[in-house]
Amino acid sequence: MKAFTKLKNAPNMKLQKPNAENAFIIIGSQAWDFAKAPPAERTQGEIALDNVLPQGDKSPPIVLTSEVLKNVHQYRIAPKQAHTITLQRANHGEDVSSEIMAKLCLNLANNTQAKIVHYIDEAEQHIEDLSGYIERIRQGEAMAENVAEVTASDDVNADIDKHQNYIEKRTENGIEGLYRITPKYDKDTGELQLQAHGMAF
Repeated sequence: MKAFTKLKNAPNMKLQKPNAENAFIIIGSQAWDFAKAPPAERTQGEIALDNVLPQGDKSPPIVLTSEVLKNVHQYRIAPKQAHTITLQRANHGEDVSSEIMAKLCLNLANNTQAKIVHYIDEAEQHIEDLSGYIERIRQGEAMAENVAEVTASDDVNADIDKHQNYIEKRTENGIEGLYRITPKYDKDTGELQLQAHGMAF
């Protein structure tokens, strides 16, 4: 079971509508610069009108600077009900590290209902569709939690019946993960042979 920790709100998170179904998040060292910059395709007149008139349904983008990204697991970075999330890189044209992207995706998987997650660059060009990855994280986290609960209860690890199928964390052919172990008897020798099958998440 997960330990509950209260998340801090990322910059501009409090300005999002509570039931917002869409979220726009700017990530990287230039996040604040991009958040404050007016869109290039709008005229000066439209920009001036926006400064005078209320914003209406439009919320400002959520800002994840390099400092926030280092500790992204401590932040609420999108509304819980958000179904569509766009992540825009603002990092001098450089990739955000894969480790930080993995932590960011884990955060979205655990703390939102996002079904569609797009990652775009500074020029709003498509980099990657992260939707499938987010869903796999959710399924993997749920599976890992279920396995952890089962193996932790009633000293199952000490008394696993090695004559029936069971799940075990191990490394097979250099790939670490959860494997379904199927015991097979060799009729000729009477030996128990264990076959490992990787579990897809």
